[in-house]
Amino acid sequence: AENPKAVAAGIELLEKGGNAVDAAVATMLVASIMDYGMFCIGAEVPFMIYDAKKKEVKTLSGLGGAPLNKDDIKWYYEHAIPGNGGIKAVPVPGAVGLFFDSLSVYGTMDFATVVAPALRILDGGGKDWYDELAATFRKLVEAERARKGSRVQNLQRARARFYTGDIAEELVAYYKKTGGFLTKADLAAHRTLVEEPVMVEYRGYEVYKCGTWTQGPYLCQTLQMLEGFDLRKMGHLSADYIHVLVEALKLGLADRDYYYGDPRFVSVPMKQLLSQPYG
Repeated sequence: AENPKAVAAGIELLEKGGNAVDAAVATMLVASIMDYGMFCIGAEVPFMIYDAKKKEVKTLSGLGGAPLNKDDIKWYYEHAIPGNGGIKAVPVPGAVGLFFDSLSVYGTMDFATVVAPALRILDGGGKDWYDELAATFRKLVEAERARKGSRVQNLQRARARFYTGDIAEELVAYYKKTGGFLTKADLAAHRTLVEEPVMVEYRGYEVYKCGTWTQGPYLCQTLQMLEGFDLRKMGHLSADYIHVLVEALKLGLADRDYYYGDPRFVSVPMKQLLSQPYG
């Protein structure tokens, strides 16, 4: 984490008996306050989780979608995604769904416990938006505690308040007021995708990355190319070492630009791109 308070939040949850996912969500919630501008709960985030019991790695996509309305999508083909940001550049908020879904599948604690460090910071005062964010967090806690149920049922009830309840209605009203396209149907359709990671073996190590909804696999491609060179013999940060490294990165990034995209909409020849002969 960028900020010591975000780190402290994660450690606090571990000391209370939480696991790595409980701690990660607590860390990210505090990061949405302390590192605002780099990350916020209205943004997106990927998780990569290694389940030690099952000995498997999964990626969780906290990435929101574009508007479902085809007429609205035409606007983007005509004008492109605004390069300077703005309300038309934002997707459906994905981080909140990821937090609740990762806690449901992999965590051990309730949202009220995990969000407590973030609420303490917000209640201490600071930016003019602290009170509003605290109110949103408390609405989620309120929904979680609204009636008895299992830990997962309570978490999912809180998640639903954000994507289909009164919080969703507030968001949609804001989108409409500021010229955005996102609707309540867009929010309701959001899902956290749990997927297989991309993996290559590099000099005895297994290296995992998220899929092509990120740029992550280019690193795996780069490593496949570098495996054909004796980097140690070249010497750390020597001219030859830097040159080979930079050229391999450029080739990996060139494939990223040409091939990568959301695999639900684009056919990415990942098997070929990650093969050793291709590398």
